[in-house]
Amino acid sequence: RNIENESHAETVYSIAFESMLEKGWSWFRVISEYENETSFHQVLKIQGFVNDFCVYTDPGAKEPTRKDMGWAHIIENIPIGQYVSRYPKSDIASLTALRGRGDDLESWVTGEHVRIAEYYYVDLEPAQLVRLVDGSGVWKEDIEEIDGIYFNKKTREPVPVQFYDEGKKPVERESLRRRVKWCKHNAVEILEGNPQKTEGRDMKATWIPLIMVAGRERFVKGQRRLSGMVRHNQEAQRVYNYLVTGFVEGVALAPKAPYVAAAGQIAQYKPIWDTLNTKNWSVLPYDPITKDMQAVPPPQRQSFEPPIQALGQGVAQFDSMIKAGFNISDSALGKRGSQESGKAMRLGKEHSDSGNMNWIDNLSRAKVHCGDVIIDLAASRYDTQRVIQIIRPDDERVEVQINEMFADNEGKTQIRNDLAKGKYSCTVTIGQTTATKRMESLQNMFGLMEADPSLFRMIGDLVLTNMDWPGAEKIAARLKKALPPELRDQEEGDQIPPEVKEQMKQLMQAYQELQQEFQEAQQVIEGQRVQSASKLEIARLQAQTTMAVAAAKFGSAEGINQLNIEFKRVAELLKDNRERQKLTQKPTQQ
Repeated sequence: RNIENESHAETVYSIAFESMLEKGWSWFRVISEYENETSFHQVLKIQGFVNDFCVYTDPGAKEPTRKDMGWAHIIENIPIGQYVSRYPKSDIASLTALRGRGDDLESWVTGEHVRIAEYYYVDLEPAQLVRLVDGSGVWKEDIEEIDGIYFNKKTREPVPVQFYDEGKKPVERESLRRRVKWCKHNAVEILEGNPQKTEGRDMKATWIPLIMVAGRERFVKGQRRLSGMVRHNQEAQRVYNYLVTGFVEGVALAPKAPYVAAAGQIAQYKPIWDTLNTKNWSVLPYDPITKDMQAVPPPQRQSFEPPIQALGQGVAQFDSMIKAGFNISDSALGKRGSQESGKAMRLGKEHSDSGNMNWIDNLSRAKVHCGDVIIDLAASRYDTQRVIQIIRPDDERVEVQINEMFADNEGKTQIRNDLAKGKYSCTVTIGQTTATKRMESLQNMFGLMEADPSLFRMIGDLVLTNMDWPGAEKIAARLKKALPPELRDQEEGDQIPPEVKEQMKQLMQAYQELQQEFQEAQQVIEGQRVQSASKLEIARLQAQTTMAVAAAKFGSAEGINQLNIEFKRVAELLKDNRERQKLTQKPTQQ
């Protein structure tokens, strides 16, 4: 969340979403850069593109977000002076006229600019994968064996490798290791890449950090076609534009109503009749004349009415067709009918949202993949001890120390908040923001209190917590102190039944006893050189037991059952180790 906040990701998402609706696709990416010009700490940023057409990717990628792409280019044209300043040792920069090797690539080197490209590509290298006891795998080149025990080369921690029945050879298989690499080139030479500038540098990533926001995808005659929201409404929009143009032309070109007069009727009063449309004359004089002994009628106004009404009806009709093509109703646009209630408007808006949910889902997929890319890159970018800021779901900002070195009870060095440990996933919820949910919560709470005003004494602190005006939190804290003890305990998270508490107390005592036996057994193992597999199994069981204890602390029945199971397994293992200890001590006693 903090990475999104610092990157102004909402703007990036909004622009990408609008661009996808217009043409059927758009791009954004995740980049890593230094915090500032004087820092060695890298941070991740979400970045959009001004021009999506500068991105060229693997046409064989099939995923909606193109996460399975094998390569991608990002093209940029920079002025020649900037290019020479940035890459003074480049072969092209050393040419007097900036031509020569690039003559056959006129679009790359011109008299005004030089084109450079960022190139991402995936190398699939054959490698051996070693199976661990939990079913996962580790690359053989990342571990090493010391006295029959395998250790991680980087962290120096033991790795629980699974062996065949004889317990000597680990379980392995051949696999392909993905390595995402990056370089910058000018179609002639590599400008940035590995130190030798012979290939791209390893990004320590699983995916190319480019994310596509795809529109509606269809296959036409075996070829993939992407379309946006406006494509199928083009014909209706053309007719709408034609009718609106005809409406405006009809009104603009309609002549002002002229008078029809016989020759000589207004000749004497021509100055008055010439200013008829600019001055307000109370009387329009004319000369009565006759023709063939018949009186000629007086001058009469010739009226002309353009088909404004017909054109207006056509515009309204095609306006409705365009809205229907977009699955958007008038209520979704905030237009309320004369007999339409607020509930009906909400239903209309929900209907429109449901009809266009596919576009929102496309953005959601892109956000999920963006989160996966950030999690994948975070372990290698946030790998030093430092303080970072995180944002909790309620928008609370907290400073957190990561990669903090400390000594445990046994004096061993450990790392707290190590992002390189464990595997993580990302979920995205598209819909209401925290502020919107807070407002809805307030409305529902007010509705409850209107039905029963006495509820304020029990939920008043929650009502104030969801308000943002100054002093609301202090009032909520005071109201919380006035709650009955049973409600206050629930607010503090103490919701564990008494019988469960007693059971947990007994389990914790048993756990402490097993911990003591474990430490004794660990010392014996270190002294007697018991098989390494048992040592690693004890360490694994200890970790599982600790996790089960953490689950039991929340009063979970599953956590308590799991804790009992782990206790039994650890006790059996300790029993086996004691028997082995006796066997190793008998020859010494004789």
